[in-house]
Amino acid sequence: MPSTPRLLAASAVLIAGCPSAEPEATVFWTDVAPLIETHCVECHQDGGVAPFRLDTYEAAAQWAGPSAQAVAARSMPPFLVKDDGSCGEFEDGNWLSEAAIQTFATWAAEGAQEGAGATVALTEPRVLTGDITDTQTPNFVPEIVGGDYAEFDEYRCFMVDIPTQGSTPYLTGYEVLPGNPAIVHHVIGYPVVLDDPSDAFGKTNREVINEMQADEPGRDGWPCFNAAGPNVSTDFEVVAWAPGQGPVEYPQGVGLALPENSVMVYQVHYNLVDPATLGQPDQTTVRLRIEDSVEREAYMSLPDGFLGGFSDPSEIPPGESETSVNFELPLSWLLGNVPLDFEILAVLPHMHARGRQMYVSLAHEDGGNTCVAEVQAWDYNWQRLYMYETPLAFGANDTLMVECVYDTSGDDEPIEPGWGTQNEMCLPGVLVAVKQ
Repeated sequence: MPSTPRLLAASAVLIAGCPSAEPEATVFWTDVAPLIETHCVECHQDGGVAPFRLDTYEAAAQWAGPSAQAVAARSMPPFLVKDDGSCGEFEDGNWLSEAAIQTFATWAAEGAQEGAGATVALTEPRVLTGDITDTQTPNFVPEIVGGDYAEFDEYRCFMVDIPTQGSTPYLTGYEVLPGNPAIVHHVIGYPVVLDDPSDAFGKTNREVINEMQADEPGRDGWPCFNAAGPNVSTDFEVVAWAPGQGPVEYPQGVGLALPENSVMVYQVHYNLVDPATLGQPDQTTVRLRIEDSVEREAYMSLPDGFLGGFSDPSEIPPGESETSVNFELPLSWLLGNVPLDFEILAVLPHMHARGRQMYVSLAHEDGGNTCVAEVQAWDYNWQRLYMYETPLAFGANDTLMVECVYDTSGDDEPIEPGWGTQNEMCLPGVLVAVKQ
């Protein structure tokens, strides 16, 4: 039947009077709590390492605005390497999607509404599992050494026994628990065979260490700005810790060799720039998981082209909101005489307080390029060893390309490379293993 004017008018009234569907509000329990469970609550819970909780609506709502700002700046969650598939893919990735960042922003903008829900599922903090050997440095009071390259710092080495007698076991995981986090800048572990020849002609490592200890009677350990100390012969690091790093477990079947009859030497970097820390002691615990055998032997290398004198420029200019240093490191030089049929398992970026970004790539002999790591928002307090889901292959003639970007707007003098926390570094550490 044809429509009449009266029917058309009624239809128009009905259509005009039908309200359009309003978009649903973004609420805590439906939208935000699942993100907090996945990305935040391991630290932000009662007793966690974070300074406040996010595991209840009441707690999270108080921090809605700052949380939205922190995730937008990618300062939280503290996963520093870009992990969107454009530059490697990493295990245990804690990289928020753009959609997740927008969810936090919308929730805060709409008044941090609660919605319907009950509890946030808590995540247990990660711990090192397996057969663990606990080692400790002495109860030690560091002193400022001074100088242009460590104005407020001391590097001290300590020797501890580990179970390597009569065998060549492998380190497959570790966890460093600094006794005084306010002063411990980093901890690096080197296996040292005491009866091996040292780098000093005609002496053993044991003799060199004994001489250094005798030079400072009454103090534990010995000075060691260079690895395990000047003239102490060692190959590769097996432990590398900096603030923010939790337990490290190397990939299944992978381990770093601990030579037969070796001891562990821990290089501990103490920073005492805060006058309140002067005279404070530290006793750091290092937990080691040692296994008799592994399928693949791995090697760690911690190169710093800036500190090593390979960078352009050789010092960082002051008064710049964005300034960078660049260098290239041939892998054949970086890894010495290690067989070159291997792959990169993990990367460990490291800078100091002025660091802002780091870009690391592999320039291949055939002209290609592989992105190794990209740090967009550096935070000295949240460092870690980032394991790849799929290791990165490379060839004997490939070159590691590195750029570090700094903010020196608060400085009026050039910044020198150096060991001290007030100096700067540009260190793209790598963990490599023989290819399967």
